[in-house]
Amino acid sequence: MTAIQVDGGTELSSDFLFKKPWRLSSRAEFMAGIGPELVHASGVDPGTFLGGEAVLDFMYWPRKNVGWYVEPSYDLVSRHGVARGLGISAGLLIGWR
Repeated sequence: MTAIQVDGGTELSSDFLFKKPWRLSSRAEFMAGIGPELVHASGVDPGTFLGGEAVLDFMYWPRKNVGWYVEPSYDLVSRHGVARGLGISAGLLIGWR
């Protein structure tokens, strides 16, 4: 779930993604995913809207249990026409392989 501030209100979005993983090397992984999204907005243009999202995950593991990821995403939401969004997430991965 993601929350962002917009026009005097808040948008909460949830998605359910189906992802396919690929191992590129012993330290690098890639995943592509797609699935439905639900957005609930408050503020100037309140409502609950349906959409879809596609993501690409790039993961790099320089150590056995510690790595980094970057995840660009693109979404389409049915909101008085079609609203498009582009985003990117990045962060630390901690695993136990």
